[in-house]
Amino acid sequence: MAGRVSEADVPRWRHGVALDDGPAVPLAVELVRSAAAASLLRLSFTEGRKHEVKRYCEALGHRVRRLRRVAFGPLRLARYRPAPAARSRRPS
Repeated sequence: MAGRVSEADVPRWRHGVALDDGPAVPLAVELVRSAAAASLLRLSFTEGRKHEVKRYCEALGHRVRRLRRVAFGPLRLARYRPAPAARSRRPS
């Protein structure tokens, strides 16, 4: 995400925020990497409301630059690779 998030900021990220459609409180917040221009956080939420992660980060003053889902319920998505794109056949 854009901007620096420090270890001192992490408790504020764990506390949660009020969004338009109700409170958003992550199950877990992990600061993976922090630099002046961008930071990398791992956030876990119990539900996936529309753009919840992006809206959560914006409420805390940071714009999401890249977002990657790593799990969906019990499925760890890193284990699954996208299937190769099927080539369409022209009708004969």
